Amino acid sequence: MSSTVSLGRVGKIASTLAEFCLYAIVLLVPILYLPWNTNALEVGKQLVLVVLAVIGGLSWLGGMLATKELTLRRTFVNALVLAFVVIYGLATWFSKNQSLSFFGYENNQYAGFLATIAFVVFYFLTANSS
Repeated sequence: MSSTVSLGRVGKIASTLAEFCLYAIVLLVPILYLPWNTNALEVGKQLVLVVLAVIGGLSWLGGMLATKELTLRRTFVNALVLAFVVIYGLATWFSKNQSLSFFGYENNQYAGFLATIAFVVFYFLTANSS
């Protein structure tokens, strides 16, 4: 019985962490400014977005595993987003320069596959938050 209670507690902690990451992305990405980079506006914002999206996405999935409940709102938009990610991933895979396609170009990191994955995770966190 205690393992069930502890898994429920872990699920609550994980979902709280996922919501915290979601709110932190919404709050920090628009106002973040790191002057010591070559591109002061883009690199820091993308770093915060990717790190918080990874932490939030993993904690969201971990919370679902801990509570043994798969909660995913089914909409047509989810299928479109996943199709877009698959197509973008195939374009990255078959690109002549895969590392630039994955991480983005020197002044266009937002155009890389990594940023796209971070935005997709952000979308799923937003769409499935309670």
